[in-house]
Amino acid sequence: MNKKISTPIAIGIILILSILVGCFTFWQYSKTQKELSYPLPEIKIQEKIDETANWKTYSNTEYGVEFKYPETFEANVWRAQFWPPIVNVIPLSKDPLKNGCPDVPSDAQESKVTINGIDYSLYKGEDPGAGSLYSSYCYITQKNQKYYILYFVIWSHLGCGGGNCGAYCGTQFETECRNLDRVKDIEKPIEKMVSTFKILAIL
Repeated sequence: MNKKISTPIAIGIILILSILVGCFTFWQYSKTQKELSYPLPEIKIQEKIDETANWKTYSNTEYGVEFKYPETFEANVWRAQFWPPIVNVIPLSKDPLKNGCPDVPSDAQESKVTINGIDYSLYKGEDPGAGSLYSSYCYITQKNQKYYILYFVIWSHLGCGGGNCGAYCGTQFETECRNLDRVKDIEKPIEKMVSTFKILAIL
């Protein structure tokens, strides 16, 4: 014989179940919030390395200029013809190429570049011969009624770069020769040096 549960008891059971469900839901919510409140792992931002920190400083009080440059600028398959690079300051009445960068090839290409807020005419030329390549970089800017000139000449083996090993095939420098990237290895560092150039005084 089935006994019917009285209405007050049924209501009590429903209330107890509701409270239990509510407690469980609250516990789950609290657990989730606690997990989300854990501190996120610290993300460290790598500081930018100053490539010029250990470079030497060229300072010329007569010209009122200075710039930074590495102690050496060379590898096994290329090297600077003279170091540090040549600095010239000449009046506007003189030819800056002829007087400031005398060995730049006559067919050197001119381009306009702005480096660290200074506008330059860049004359870049190459003079190949007898397995060698002489690359000239002449940076010219104007200020105080004068030309300010930075001049670089880099020797390298003509056959190196672009996967070629030139005269270094089968030698200890074959890989270096094949991997030579004239822009990354030579031109970009030169541009970095030029970026440190400062005109200190009006002469």
